[in-house]
Formats: sequence, structure tokens, C-alpha cells
Amino acid sequence: MITSPLLTADVLTKPMINVVSFLKRMRLESDSELIDLSVGNPDLPPHASVIDELIKCSQREDIHGYGNFDGQPVLLENIQRYYRKRYQAEVAKNQIHVIRGVRNLLFSIAYIFVAPGETVLIPSIGYQSYYLATLFNHAEPYLVPMQPEANYVPEVWTLPEDVLARAKLLYLNYPNNPTGSQITREQLTRIVEVCRKYGILLCYDNAYNEIVFDGLSPISLFEIPGAWEIGIEITSMSKLTSLAGWRIAFCVANESIINYIWNYNAVTDSAVYDGFQIAGAKALAHVIEHDDGKRLASIYRKRRDIVMSGFDTAGITYYKPQGGFYMWLNVPEGKTDMDFAAEICRKAQVLLTPGSYYGESGAHNVRLSLTASEDRLQTAADRIAGLI
Repeated sequence: MITSPLLTADVLTKPMINVVSFLKRMRLESDSELIDLSVGNPDLPPHASVIDELIKCSQREDIHGYGNFDGQPVLLENIQRYYRKRYQAEVAKNQIHVIRGVRNLLFSIAYIFVAPGETVLIPSIGYQSYYLATLFNHAEPYLVPMQPEANYVPEVWTLPEDVLARAKLLYLNYPNNPTGSQITREQLTRIVEVCRKYGILLCYDNAYNEIVFDGLSPISLFEIPGAWEIGIEITSMSKLTSLAGWRIAFCVANESIINYIWNYNAVTDSAVYDGFQIAGAKALAHVIEHDDGKRLASIYRKRRDIVMSGFDTAGITYYKPQGGFYMWLNVPEGKTDMDFAAEICRKAQVLLTPGSYYGESGAHNVRLSLTASEDRLQTAADRIAGLI
């Protein structure tokens, strides 16, 4: 009998794995009235000029082979422009690596920089790839508590000395999935200082970077003094430019870190199709030239406010999002996150993600995605409110 030393029974029974099966089962049980708010799949289309650019690329005869692994020059230049305008940060081309989506890189980073048995610091509530990348690499996850009172920011500077001394990697993500919290510059500065002191690689997953609300500004890791020594920042064009299906993203770090990633990916992965890179450069140019991040943030803020209004009227409690496109709802006393999500799906035909998908500390919450039209979100909020 063939077995997997990686996907053991212990791994396959983890809550985050169980939730995937749960969501699949709920979709199969539901009818056409289902409003699926369980996935953060951007529903907004890319700008028309981006589609036009991709059509032009598809008609060229010279870019249907393997993509440019070093990155198309026009894309690298626009990434430099983006960092310069948005964050007043200068980035060299040899400090950029274009990648096929964020998730692959999150796993690669664990393999490249952490040996089996070494310690990885992971927020106790967060994107499941951080934990799974650690587990699959046979490294040791150390869960850093996240509390709403601390703005759902892991206070790494409070960890025991011996934990910090053996830690090799810290995953961080703001605006945060799933809570919607946004880190402050002061908090990020303290975390960078800790990572520099102990030689911890800081992987800053900045996937929702432009989507911030209520007067807050996007933050880059490289606005923080000393971050270039220990940091890698990942930007997803799935959220920034509504190109989720194209699987295009980029990371920025010092030349040494980028070289490690480049050499690993060169033998384990393929480059992004050149047409996607060139059209992606067009999309990034539109963000730069038209301040499109503010438009995106405005759309998601309106959606957030619609849902909050409906929930406030019904007495449903939640953490008020400061960024990203999710809402983190509290589960009523006496119910599990899975039971609550199942009840909402079966009785209200709205599918939400049980919070345990993001770690056992999330088991008292469910996540709602704002990636649907205002009308559908209003309908979903009304249906859920009708159950409470």
C-alpha cells in the first residue's frame, strides 16, 4: 500500500483541512440561491486597457514560449515606479522576483530558509499556508497569540528569549486575512527590531496592501528602518489589479535573499507567461497613474459598511475591518464555528468560512468575504440577520 509521509492522518484531520471538506459539502447541499462568501475571489474586473494589452500579446508570435524568469523589463520598471510613488522606497531590479502567485512562494520560503526541526513563528490566526508550509517542511510551528485588544497583531517582542533565539522565520500579513486588522508603523517597527536582533527572516505578506479604510495608509515593510536586512515583502496582483486567475505576484528583498529564492525557483517552478507579465505591467501602471488603489479601497469600504449596518441592526457582533476585504464575525455562545456556518448556509443560503480554517484560535469566529456586489451583500446580510 502506498502511503504519504507528508499527508499523514494527523495532518489530514487538522481543522484547516476539515474546513475545506466542509465547504465543499455545503456547496453540494445548496441550491442556486446560495450566496458564496467563503472565498476571497475578487469580483471586480481588471481595467479594459489591461485586457486590450493581453489580446495584443496573444497575437504576437514571439512570446508563447517559456516566460522570462528574470521578469519582463517593463514589469520590473513598473514595480520600481510603484514602490517609489506609493512608499517612497527605491528598489533595484535585482531586488525583485516575479512569481506565479503568492501561495507557492510562501511554501518555498519555508523550504529555502528553514531546516527540518527549526522554529517558525506563525500568527495564531492567519492564512493557512503559513502553518502548512511549516508542517510540510517538518519544521516546528510556534503560534504567536493574536488578540482583538492588540489589534490582532502578534506581539512578538513579548515572546520568551529562548523562543526568539531559535526562531528562523516569521510570517506576517497586513491588512490581515481573516480579521481585517491593519498593523501600525510602530508595531511593525518593533517587530523588525526583534527580527534584526535575533536574525529572524520576516516574510511580510502584503497581499491586500492598498485596501485600507478610515484614513489609514498602505504600509510597506521597507518603510521601516533596517527591514532590508531581514525582510521579504510579497505583493499579489490578484487583489491589487483584479488578476487572481493570472497567478502573478512579485516579491522584494535584498539581493542575497532574492538570489536564494531565484535559484530555488529556477529548478522547482516556471516563469509567469510573458503575456501576463506585460499586461500585468499595464495594470500596475494604471494603479500608479490613476491612484487606483483608492478606488478599490472605496468600493470595499462601501461594501463593508453595508454589511456592518445590517449586522448592527440585528445585534451581530464582529471585528470592524480596517483593511482587506473580509469581516470577522463572532460565533454566538454555545455554538462551534462549523455549526454556526452550517446553520447560516442551510437556513439563509449564505456560505461563510469557519474560523478554525485559520487556526484553532479562530474557532470562535467565521469569515465573510466582501467580494460580491453591494446588492448581494445586502441580501446576504439581511438573510443572516433574519436568523439572529
